[in-house]
Amino acid sequence: MFRSFLLSAFLITELLTREQEQTGRVHPKAFYIRRILRIWPLYFVVFFGWVLLTPFFFPAFALPPLAWCSFSLFAGNIYINTHGWLPAYPLNPLWSISVEEQFYILIPLLAAYGGRRGLKMAAYLFLALAYIFLIYYGLHPTKEFNSAWTNSFVQFQFLPLAYYCRYISKVGCLNGRWSHVFC
Repeated sequence: MFRSFLLSAFLITELLTREQEQTGRVHPKAFYIRRILRIWPLYFVVFFGWVLLTPFFFPAFALPPLAWCSFSLFAGNIYINTHGWLPAYPLNPLWSISVEEQFYILIPLLAAYGGRRGLKMAAYLFLALAYIFLIYYGLHPTKEFNSAWTNSFVQFQFLPLAYYCRYISKVGCLNGRWSHVFC
C-alpha cells in the first residue's frame, strides 16, 4: 500500500512540475477533470453497487448512512479513524482511495499557487505532521484498532520523498553542496 502512495505522489508531482515547466503554470481544473474521469466512475460503481446490493444479499454488512456519506465524499479514512473498520470487509480498502483523493485535491493547488517553493514547504510540513502523528500513536498505543494506517497526515509523508526523488532524479540537481537541501 505504501509503495502505491509513494509512486502516486511521485507521478503526480512529476506531472504537475513538468506541466509548470512546459507551460509556465499548473492548471488545477484540467488536472481535476482528468482525475475525476479516471478514478471516480469505477470507485462509485463499486461503492454504490455494494451499498445498493448489500441489504438484499448481505444484510449483516449494510452500512450506516454516515459511512455512505463519508465514503461518497472521499472521507472514508476519517470515518474508519473514528469508527473502526467497516463490517463490510470488501469496502475497507477504499480508505486508501480517500487518502489519494485528499492528496489530489491539495497538491495541484499547492503546485499552481505555490510553485516549486510551495511544494517544497508542503513537503517539509507534511513530513513534520506525519511524524507528530506517528509519535502520538507510539505514545498512545491501543489494544485494538490503530488509526495510524488510515490517517491522511501519516500517509502524506510520502509527498516529501516523492518530491525529493523527482528533483534528485534530474541531472545536476545536486551539483552544489546539497543544493540548498535538495534543490
